Amino acid sequence: MKRTIVAIIAVSLVGYFAVRIPGTGYTLFELERSGRVPDGANERTWRACESTFWWGRRLDPDAFWSNRVVWPSREVEIAANRQGRRFPPIPSGDNRFSERSDRDHAPLVTWDGIIRAYHSTERESAYWDWFGKHMPRPPDKIDRVLEQAVVSEPSDEEIRVTTGWRVDYLRRLRREGTDESYIEAYKKAWNISEDDLKEAAE
Repeated sequence: MKRTIVAIIAVSLVGYFAVRIPGTGYTLFELERSGRVPDGANERTWRACESTFWWGRRLDPDAFWSNRVVWPSREVEIAANRQGRRFPPIPSGDNRFSERSDRDHAPLVTWDGIIRAYHSTERESAYWDWFGKHMPRPPDKIDRVLEQAVVSEPSDEEIRVTTGWRVDYLRRLRREGTDESYIEAYKKAWNISEDDLKEAAE
């Protein structure tokens, strides 16, 4: 009798995980195995992922920041969001705000009119708020501000001024002793060579 009940439960679970979720193109088993929201996922898929076992789990800082510059660029934020986290993990060894609560909570967060239940901690919130005020800003966020400042199609003069501003900005960061990983990331994003910086410095 017990074996029969166990078999029935097992079949039911297999069926539950194997059925494709309407509007997603995925089964729950496939989403569980993916460990993150799939590339190009639609809104229904995102919502289905919120029901997986991995949604909101703590991210390994060393693995997450491997081959990434430590800053909250849009690419980094999306990578964390795709695993159910509101913020990327605090880098290993950084003990700032250790007095703040490290307990997870999942308040509803609205982004572009879409509501998500991202997990986060009070400490993570304090850390990334501090980071945004005291550390170099990611190139994509700087570019967004510059684009908003130019209402129409930028003129050649505006492009020249913007490029010059970027070079001056990198020179200032280097004078201030900013970690070279940030300088290299800016150079790559803005297509600025080391020669450009040297020429500007002469």
